[in-house]
Amino acid sequence: MNAKIIFITSLERSGSTLIDLTLGRHSNLVSFGEVSRVLQPHGGGIETTFDRPCSCGKNVNECKFWSSITYDISKNENMPLSKRYEIFLSKFNDVYGDNKIPVDSTKYLKALPELGGVKDLDIKVVNIIRDVRGWMHSSKLAAKRKQEMPYSKIFDSEIRIMWKAYLRFNVLRKLPFWLPLEWYIRNKLIINYLSQNNHESLLLSYEKFAFDTENTLSSVFDFVGVENESSIIKNKSEHHIVRGNRMAFNEDTNNKITYDKKWMASAKLPYSLLPYPFIMKINSRWVYRNN
Repeated sequence: MNAKIIFITSLERSGSTLIDLTLGRHSNLVSFGEVSRVLQPHGGGIETTFDRPCSCGKNVNECKFWSSITYDISKNENMPLSKRYEIFLSKFNDVYGDNKIPVDSTKYLKALPELGGVKDLDIKVVNIIRDVRGWMHSSKLAAKRKQEMPYSKIFDSEIRIMWKAYLRFNVLRKLPFWLPLEWYIRNKLIINYLSQNNHESLLLSYEKFAFDTENTLSSVFDFVGVENESSIIKNKSEHHIVRGNRMAFNEDTNNKITYDKKWMASAKLPYSLLPYPFIMKINSRWVYRNN
C-alpha cells in the first residue's frame, strides 16, 4: 500500500482537535479525529461505535465513510490494530483517491507502532506542545467539570490498559506541584520516542499556531508535502470525526481560531511553577522558539 497519513501526537488539551480540523480545510487533507479509538474502542467491541455520532451529521452505521469499515472489523474482533488501519486506509483511498491525505489526531504513541506495521505507509508526525501554564489551567478546569478516570474504573477489565491514566488522574494529580512536572515528563517522552524511532516529525507550538496561523500552517504543508493554501481558514473543514474533542461537533467553533488565554488571569498558577525554574526555560524553547 503506497499511502500517506498525518499523525498528530500531543498531551490532551494541547490543541490537537483544533489543528486537526484546520488541516481538514486544505483541499488535499481530510480530518478524522482519534482514529485508533474508533478502530479499536476501549471497554467493548467495535459494535459500541455503531450508534455514535460522526461529525458529518450521521451515526457511524449510516456514515458513508465509517459504516463499511466498522462492519468489516466486526467480522473479526481479534484483528490487530495494524490490520484495522489497513482497512481504514483502503476505504480512504476508495472514497477520496490518491490525491488526499487523512489526518489522525489519535495523540497516543501506542498507535504509531501499529501504523508502522502498514506496508509502504508514509507517516508524517506532527507533535503539538502547548505552553505549560495554559495546559495546567485547562487540565484543572477539566478536572472540576468531570472526573475523567472515576475510581470505579479500578474494577473495570480495561484497567490493565488504562492503569497509567488511572494513576495519573487519581493519585499523582492530587499531589501539590505535580502538574508542571507531568507536562515536562510526558512531552519529553514523546520527543524522545519520535527521535529514537526515526519518525519524520515536526514540533508545532499551539501558541504559534493560534497567533501566527498562516505561517505555522505553511510550515506544516511544507513538511507534509502539499501545496501551501494561504486562504484555507475561509474554507469549510472536511471531516469524519467520531472520537475527539466536542468542538468537532460545533460548527461555530470550527469557523474560529481563537487563543484560550484564561490562564493569564489565574493568580495561583505561577506558584505551581516555583519549584521548577528549569521548566519555564524548556517551555520557552519548545513553545516560543523556532524549532
